[in-house]
Amino acid sequence: MLVFSMEEWLKQGEELFGEDKTKWQFTCPHCKQVQSWESIKEQNDKGIPSQRYGVLEKGSRINVECTCYSPTCNWTANGLFTSGILVIHDMSKPYDEARKENCYYVFPFAYSNPNEVRRSTE
Repeated sequence: MLVFSMEEWLKQGEELFGEDKTKWQFTCPHCKQVQSWESIKEQNDKGIPSQRYGVLEKGSRINVECTCYSPTCNWTANGLFTSGILVIHDMSKPYDEARKENCYYVFPFAYSNPNEVRRSTE
């Protein structure tokens, strides 16, 4: 499992995609769809429903980093099989993976090189 502090994870996202988080891209480990906030909005604007949520309503929360919005997939990063990438909000406090306290699982960032190695803090 890869474990990141929130600061490390945010830094990595900014290095890969810039400060605008709507452009950050993630890959669903199950269906391999690459998605971003922008791509989900575009899909929704075209009326293409996601399997999990259908067509989103105005004001719906989008969890692009941990939920697949594909029309054919409904995986989440913290499902029966986790993504294996855990982000801890506050490293100075305890965390509980099962209860999602002080941590959550995320999908991997979409890399230009799929063999790129991510640094683990373990």
